[in-house]
Amino acid sequence: MVARQRFALILLACAGAFGVSAPGVAAPFPFKKDNADPPLLSAAEAFTPVAAVWRNGQVTLGIRIAPGYYLYRHTLTVDTPALQQPLDLPDGTVYHDQFFGDVLIYRDWLEAGFAAPDAPASVTLRYQGCADAGVCYPPETTTVPVVKARP
Repeated sequence: MVARQRFALILLACAGAFGVSAPGVAAPFPFKKDNADPPLLSAAEAFTPVAAVWRNGQVTLGIRIAPGYYLYRHTLTVDTPALQQPLDLPDGTVYHDQFFGDVLIYRDWLEAGFAAPDAPASVTLRYQGCADAGVCYPPETTTVPVVKARP
């Protein structure tokens, strides 16, 4: 009987640590460490490709980066259905990362491009970024349609 009571108490404590409560039992610990902190955005919300435009043999890709978030330069790649293309990227800002060391990052907005003799229907973007709150996202992949600019 004592073992069952201990197990129940441990289960309630663990559930409370994750913001889950049993009926009639208040959750003692919120999941976030401080309720004043805004919740983290999903990777798609933090790093949003807004445009991929083909004009005169060049695809230009724009990515909106939410305030308080950043993208790693060295993780950005783009694939077209035919082949992988090197991206023409701006220099970025030097940042000391506890895992990667000194790296280049982007904040707020990124515009990148690559040569494409013909307009691809879409591009596949691969990237990785982090929040200033200390949380990094796993590498992400998203497909972006390419629009032909009017001549």
